[in-house]
Amino acid sequence: MAQAPPRLQLNAEVLLCHGTPTSDRTYRPHKGRRGDMREASAAEVARDATKHALTLCGHTHLPRCVSLGDGRQIANPGSVGFPAYQLDLASYQEADGPHARYLTAERIGGRWPVELQAVAYDVEAPARRAQAAGRPTWAYAPRTGRVMR
Repeated sequence: MAQAPPRLQLNAEVLLCHGTPTSDRTYRPHKGRRGDMREASAAEVARDATKHALTLCGHTHLPRCVSLGDGRQIANPGSVGFPAYQLDLASYQEADGPHARYLTAERIGGRWPVELQAVAYDVEAPARRAQAAGRPTWAYAPRTGRVMR
């Protein structure tokens, strides 16, 4: 992952980035700071949107899709294997359960409808590995989708 570019344009319509198109450390489609994370409004998401019809981002581990009024989509599929993490002592990212998350998007009629997916999986296998490695908080997250506090 260290060798991956911060953004990747797949084609004229699809852009991949970690946080936002201009920053790996900025949240999208969520906003926040220490201890105060929330879903960004469509207007907030639109402020740093590009011309791409579909922008896929990550960083928060939380699944969400924001549709802008002109049909552009900005989506975060969530996390495949780590649905919760602690950014610092006062800021948590938590999903609504211990599922692997991904999304599907297919170009239909000039648009990219996004479907967020959640799949149950054997959460005990990675949790046991984390526990054996001395990382109990990392074991708790895949089991619950929550951060151990």
